[in-house]
Amino acid sequence: LKGVDGKSLTQTNAQGQEIENSLSYYIPSVPGANLYTTLDVQMQAILERELSSAYTEHKAQSVSGIILDAKTGGIKAMSCLPNFDLNNVPRDDLSNLQEMTKNSTVVDVYEPGSTFKLITLVAALNEGLTQEDEQFYCTGRCTVDGETIKCWKTVGHGSLTLVDAFKNSCNCVFVQLALRLGVDKYYDYLELFGLGEKTGVDIASESSGIIMNKDQVRNVDLARIGFGHAIAVTQLQMASVYAKITTGYDVTPHILSSINSEDEILYQEKYSKKKIDISSETIATVNQMLSNNINSDGDYTFIPGYDVGGKTGTAQKYDENGQIATGKYISSF
Repeated sequence: LKGVDGKSLTQTNAQGQEIENSLSYYIPSVPGANLYTTLDVQMQAILERELSSAYTEHKAQSVSGIILDAKTGGIKAMSCLPNFDLNNVPRDDLSNLQEMTKNSTVVDVYEPGSTFKLITLVAALNEGLTQEDEQFYCTGRCTVDGETIKCWKTVGHGSLTLVDAFKNSCNCVFVQLALRLGVDKYYDYLELFGLGEKTGVDIASESSGIIMNKDQVRNVDLARIGFGHAIAVTQLQMASVYAKITTGYDVTPHILSSINSEDEILYQEKYSKKKIDISSETIATVNQMLSNNINSDGDYTFIPGYDVGGKTGTAQKYDENGQIATGKYISSF
């Protein structure tokens, strides 16, 4: 990056002429420097290719994605669509330009839906309130505070274990788990995972997400939060949560690796790594359940030699009047 020229400041009279024997001050120049990021050009190219395919195939309003190194917090790739060619900036619609210019992965918040069930699962297992083989029964709906909450499978899942409930993404089971935890304990885990706060990523305009004031949360609100509704997060927050749970450590997401001038290192990445207060048994169990979600037979993965796990999520969208928009969803993985 370009350096900054030095300046010599002197006192002058009203006509701009230098006053003899007056004060003078020299501001030294700043040399240029090289910025090194955590981005991987091959991963970035792959991500952009896949997002472009999804954007076209699903006729989406927008798509975005993040590849995050869970062990270091380094962002390997990050992209959003629609975007524009920096060599041909579309200035004929400034509101549209502003919308495409922001980094939606750190700026925009959304209801995560079922990807959020991972937090409820971890909390309930870690507190000893459930176990893998516990039997549940889903009728397709449940009633909390006199309000009916429907499972996405309206006919119900019937009898199923905790493992099956996570794999089939049963809302009713996660309502039960959230209520077992209670508001205070559930909010302890939201705090543990940094929700409602910025991740601290070195990207401008990061949002904190939206979490209800704990004192105002009713049982029905807690029930909905348990399966990813009535709460809003950024995509980077969710990626960070999954990184913490799969590794058992808390690291700050970042994109800057180092800054070097010609003769010195001006900045060097120093990521802190802090163990989170979740048992290793819980982490191992949850990682296996994440793997079960996408490896139906448990004996293959997407990429030979790599353990792959994940969770789908589908959340409602809202129109301008605050009503649920029919047939419109936010899908995530």
